[in-house]
Amino acid sequence: MVKGRKPMEDASRPTPPTATSPPPQPSHATPGDVSLPPATDLAALLQWITVRDERRREDEAAREEHRCEEETAREDRHWADEARRFDTFLTRLALLQQSAATPPQTTESSDDEALTPPRRHTAPPPTKPPTPAQAPPPLVTGVTYQTFREWRQQWTDYAMMVDLTRLPQPKQLIQLRACLSLKMQQALEYTL
Repeated sequence: MVKGRKPMEDASRPTPPTATSPPPQPSHATPGDVSLPPATDLAALLQWITVRDERRREDEAAREEHRCEEETAREDRHWADEARRFDTFLTRLALLQQSAATPPQTTESSDDEALTPPRRHTAPPPTKPPTPAQAPPPLVTGVTYQTFREWRQQWTDYAMMVDLTRLPQPKQLIQLRACLSLKMQQALEYTL
């Protein structure tokens, strides 16, 4: 640096306050205490933190409410689907029982029956006594669709083994109720 010359001031450096313009003093600070921020800056910071925290809590509450609504809607759809499947099952079961209870009626004899030779009546071959069929375990409420399908297959097998179609409908219903838990019977009674 050359003597007698002032160095060029850098535009990026702040200029220190001069004696003619003292720095602004906060209202609560003592003269010479420049470490405390002005009261308005502190109040603005506190207000910003408060607003930010309130927004965060509101956002969390909204997310939780939305999650609960989605979960409730998902459960409603699941149980509506289960109820629809169960109604379909009961409808099919009732139709199956009705069709099995009433034998098909023929109004006309076909030409093939007239051409077939008469059968000789012979005694039926001796048969072993049938083994008693085991009823499916009672169906309880709140089962999954897969568990219900397994139970339905066991019920169908049981109905075939005991030849439920030959029984009158009230006795068929007694057999069905025997394979349902008390809560399931109440649920069916309420639903149907």
